[in-house]
Amino acid sequence: MTLSGPERAPARFRFADGHLTLYGREIFTGDPDALLARIGQLVEDGGTHLVMTLNVNQVLDLQKSAPYRSAHQAAALCTLDGMPLVALSRLLGADKPHRNTGADLIFQATSAAPANGWRVALAGGKPTTAARAAQRLSKRYPGAVVDGFELPRLRSIDDQSCAATVERLNALAPSITFICLGAPKQELWFQQWRDRLPPGVYIGAGAAVDFAAGRVKRAPRWVQNTGLEWLWRFTREPRRLFKRYFIQGPNFLAVALASLRRARSPRASTRL
Repeated sequence: MTLSGPERAPARFRFADGHLTLYGREIFTGDPDALLARIGQLVEDGGTHLVMTLNVNQVLDLQKSAPYRSAHQAAALCTLDGMPLVALSRLLGADKPHRNTGADLIFQATSAAPANGWRVALAGGKPTTAARAAQRLSKRYPGAVVDGFELPRLRSIDDQSCAATVERLNALAPSITFICLGAPKQELWFQQWRDRLPPGVYIGAGAAVDFAAGRVKRAPRWVQNTGLEWLWRFTREPRRLFKRYFIQGPNFLAVALASLRRARSPRASTRL
């Protein structure tokens, strides 16, 4: 998807008064239990809520796209998905920031669903992937109600073929829906259809449905903890991920340096 906007807006993270922010929007840095508690509060509050699991490429996309920044500003919750973001937040002063990914959250939320009375939906992925993921999750977590279905091949986020998906979501009325279209399409899709979606929490989860379906093997936990999951994924999908990791990814260094310079500047503005 081509991103566009009136002008480029440099991304700078800021940590002040115990809060990490990006474009003035607070970023959640708590552990998985605290995150599930926050999501549970959003479910109880009613309304339609977006959760962004923010990674390096999404930060870079935010710089280039005013519509994507609008989605970020409107999100109810943004987490850190990516060890470079966790490392930067530590350097800025955050105390024990945690990485919370869509790939983990899809399992954590389904595990907690029976006790909380949540219904979970998975939307997106290649044909049959979401349905297979739903079947595997339901088997793994007895009592969990999980529905999975693919989204139509979209020409654009306002493609009217999405109306059937929106109707299906209204019929199911899930508490939590994982939108697995890949960023930034999944967040922009939510923004486009938000007024017609049923109340619930909508989590942009990218490839999480592939992991849940068992179609893609995730890196071992020790690889994730050392920050090398990106390399693990690249060795398995080099053609698709080369541009993301080796051409776009290094641009994050400028974001990190700008954030650190701002933190150390005595004249740093309170506005991002």
